[in-house]
Amino acid sequence: MFFILRCLGIYLLLFGFPSLFAEPSGLPLFAAELERHESLYDKKLAELPEIKYSVSPQDLIDFLTTLIKIDPKRSEGYVERAKIYNAIHQYDRELEDLTIALTLEPENLDILKSRIETSSDLYYVARKNVKHLGGYPKHRAEVYGQAIILDRNRLSELTPEDADNVYERGTIKALMGDVNGGIQDFNLSIEMFPVPAAYMSRSEAKEQLGDLQGALSDYVTLLAESPEDLYYYLQVQRINVLLGDLKSACQIYNQAIKRFGKYVQGYPNLILVDPYDCKAV
Repeated sequence: MFFILRCLGIYLLLFGFPSLFAEPSGLPLFAAELERHESLYDKKLAELPEIKYSVSPQDLIDFLTTLIKIDPKRSEGYVERAKIYNAIHQYDRELEDLTIALTLEPENLDILKSRIETSSDLYYVARKNVKHLGGYPKHRAEVYGQAIILDRNRLSELTPEDADNVYERGTIKALMGDVNGGIQDFNLSIEMFPVPAAYMSRSEAKEQLGDLQGALSDYVTLLAESPEDLYYYLQVQRINVLLGDLKSACQIYNQAIKRFGKYVQGYPNLILVDPYDCKAV
């Protein structure tokens, strides 16, 4: 009997105590027990689609919290719990779970994009201070905005061909007051993949900086490429008025009237010329 106990003591010293009493939070597991935990995790995860529409959000959160405890080093539980937090408008908790998941899988594009989307939601809520979505104070917009830029920088490293990501980064920069930084990103996104939204955003940013000629140039480009778009005619007209070139403004306004007729009156805020004065041009 003594010999058996002695052998058992040597075994425990060499290999450690079984994880029977251990929490699944990082203590060493034997290979067989590790496999058992993985199998249990996968089994529980597979049950999620069957129960997610038949139980309350809090029950789902409890279920996923239990799943996370089984193996806190797997990202799936955090990602799924983040989705539930999003559905019940607990965006800060959603962001926390996505951050943990991204720490576990730093190159997972889906998780990174989800965190950008959540941070963006929080940013715009903070800017508007919308009470029914949490009433986040406006000063928090700066924190979320910087987080978005950092994540979009990371996304650019992982997907350097993504022009839309560059454009969206420029939009946030411009909104946060870094208008020159926004223009730089708009320039880059246009070089990568020119889309009307990038030209329009760049025009607005240039106008903010007082570069009316540059702002006009972007809308002239858009009008040349899409002469069927009334909005571009009216923007060219508007900026020409701001430049003091009433003749050019009236000429483009008359072209719009000739092509679109009464539909021009649907944009009263953009019409800066006097229609009667333009009849003589």
